[in-house]
Amino acid sequence: SYQNILTAATTHQKLVSVRNTAIIELLFATGARISEICSLKINNIDFASKTVRIFGKGTKERILQIENRDVIAILMKYLISENASKQNTAYLLPNI
Repeated sequence: SYQNILTAATTHQKLVSVRNTAIIELLFATGARISEICSLKINNIDFASKTVRIFGKGTKERILQIENRDVIAILMKYLISENASKQNTAYLLPNI
């Protein structure tokens, strides 16, 4: 996925690649369900403590540690990207 970011021909392709890479990395790092990642809010990610607060089935809450620096880096890159900054929403992935 990182190769797609580097070889993207347009700005839009690069932003989509960053978003997709962030999704995949977050899924693998946390073991969360796709629906949990899709409903994840930005304020549920704590970059200082490297944790993500996930709300699962039956509104069960769990806090997951993200140990991989690459996952934190791609999430930060996504959040500061032009695509994320244009959205006026509390959700991490408003287009999914």
